[in-house]
Amino acid sequence: MQAWPARSGDEYAHRISSMPKHVASRTLKETTWNETVLDGDVAEAVADLKRQDSRDLLKFGTSVLDRTLMEHDLVDELHLWVFPVVAGGGEPRGASGRSPHDPGARRPLCTLYVLNVRFGAAPRAPARFAPPRAAR
Repeated sequence: MQAWPARSGDEYAHRISSMPKHVASRTLKETTWNETVLDGDVAEAVADLKRQDSRDLLKFGTSVLDRTLMEHDLVDELHLWVFPVVAGGGEPRGASGRSPHDPGARRPLCTLYVLNVRFGAAPRAPARFAPPRAAR
């Protein structure tokens, strides 16, 4: 059972449930929760969404989609939650996709500029970053 559609009684749950959602998937054909599957080229589909709607588009989670959106200059701003831990594996954000033994494999996709960092008592810091064109 999905968590958000089953929640009721609070404003945040209502807002999340009622807003339209767009799903980038190579396999999903049908949706069940106020969702639309993006057809065809995902970069073109997101560019169309950005042209059609003046509201912000939000993307949650991390995946190959991050790289695709950044490679097509479709990211205006990143809101990252930075947790002070060192992970033992995985692919760094913006990695080139080449073998980790390739000397150029760890080059970032682009330089990000810090817009804002908010530190508090919790062991995390919500931070906002932007690519160079949006940070000006």
